[in-house]
Amino acid sequence: MGVLKNLVGSLVLATSFFIPSSVEAQTINSPQRELKIDFNNPITNFEANSNDWYSSDQVVGKGSDYLYKNWKNNFGTRTLALLADNELTHLLKFASHEFGHVRAAKRYGDMTVAYHWNSPFDLNKNFIKLFRYEPDLEQSLDASTAGLNQDEYSSYLTFRNNLDQLSVHDGLSFLMNKWYDDFYILTGPSEEEGGDPDSYIFFLNEKNINLTEGDYFAQAFLADALTMQTYDSIEVVLGYLIDGHSTVKRPTRMYLKNIIVTPPIVNAYLTPEGTFYNMSSIVDALGKNPVELSFATPVNFIGDGKVETYRGGGQVNNLKLGNFKLSPFYYVDTDLSFNHTGYNAGLQINKPLRKNVDLRLKVEHNKKDLLENVVKGEKDGWNAVLGVDIKF
Repeated sequence: MGVLKNLVGSLVLATSFFIPSSVEAQTINSPQRELKIDFNNPITNFEANSNDWYSSDQVVGKGSDYLYKNWKNNFGTRTLALLADNELTHLLKFASHEFGHVRAAKRYGDMTVAYHWNSPFDLNKNFIKLFRYEPDLEQSLDASTAGLNQDEYSSYLTFRNNLDQLSVHDGLSFLMNKWYDDFYILTGPSEEEGGDPDSYIFFLNEKNINLTEGDYFAQAFLADALTMQTYDSIEVVLGYLIDGHSTVKRPTRMYLKNIIVTPPIVNAYLTPEGTFYNMSSIVDALGKNPVELSFATPVNFIGDGKVETYRGGGQVNNLKLGNFKLSPFYYVDTDLSFNHTGYNAGLQINKPLRKNVDLRLKVEHNKKDLLENVVKGEKDGWNAVLGVDIKF
């Protein structure tokens, strides 16, 4: 624990040199919402699940923006607005999480899925998932991690799409996804009752990876605590609840001369070999061609783990070519000695169809990539995703 405390202290100290001591002036403008509609099946495709969740969350966000703007005159109405938003946001997060499990399980065989109204308070008792085959240890690990990984990626989408402003709804949605792993291990069901963290730990222990509940909590908590959007989200939610003066805030920024750089989001993803952190930051975040940089590292230094891969790379966004916007990306995987082991390379193409409507095509080639193949469950080789983005 002494090493962990020193690490956290060093990271906080280093971060303090870049993060402004005060947040910039707030704005009361409601954010523009966006639908990301994929033509892939969200039950079998990780990114389609995430984009369907994000689109549904944006619809709830649009309604919540209205509530927050018009129900801010007293503490009672502000509380009701937050509770209504919380319930709908949780329902959507729950559905994405559970269908993440279904996606992973259906990679290896069939699964019976049903919804029965057994409890008005515990959604887990209503959503029934039954394997129609006997999963082996690796398959059980994959299925047990899929829901929590879906939540982590959803928090990344909220971060990635709120670079200029953060609304009360988006702050609430971010916290609900990003911190779910922490609350799950503190309050969720045990492994015998189907709880994800305890199941994950149990299956890892079966592979002689000696992770404990305390180790897992420390891994999740550190990632969430080192993510600045955690504190921005808490500030905008509590600020609205306390005085109702503002429903939107500007996220904390770092500056390299006149270039805006986002403090990184630290996502903790689970694999059959343990946990890794994926840290992503946007350079020139509000410019014409923002660049996303990402680096992933094993978290074997907290507890136990056998992830032996680093991953790094980036994406340049919105390069103009006629009426098209091109966003090429490349990520390389190495072992712990920096020998090349895999990659994820590709191009996203956006074509405006009309005002606020874009056709989106993402084409990529993967080989043993830590995020695309292990977490998202994509196969090695070519992968294409076609969709439509609609701003409203």
